[in-house]
Amino acid sequence: MPEDDAHSIEKITSHETDLVEIYRKVYSVLNEADPATLPNSVVAELQSFDSPAIIEASKAAAILKAMLGSTSDDKFSLENCYSVLMPSGKSVSGFVMDRLRELGIQYHDFWPYLRDRGWLK
Repeated sequence: MPEDDAHSIEKITSHETDLVEIYRKVYSVLNEADPATLPNSVVAELQSFDSPAIIEASKAAAILKAMLGSTSDDKFSLENCYSVLMPSGKSVSGFVMDRLRELGIQYHDFWPYLRDRGWLK
């Protein structure tokens, strides 16, 4: 495994608790939203979400990463969360991006971790 990949995996692993907490906040907003106000693709993906009390940290990471941008390798397609708003008025994806930035996590840091944990197709 390349050293950069090992560093990215360790970076994400060291923040798994934080990722679950971010997921908890996002889950609450999406779960409480009127489905008629959500993009159809987000409503369909919500069925795959687990309660924050039982979600695996790696699955939470996969969901959060998909909210920033999804590719054909991702198991979730959630980039439409840019149109869903948090109570603060910021988009769900913008909220996730800001929180990850505070933790020093960037979009590309997720790839080695998600590959290692089996969350890429």
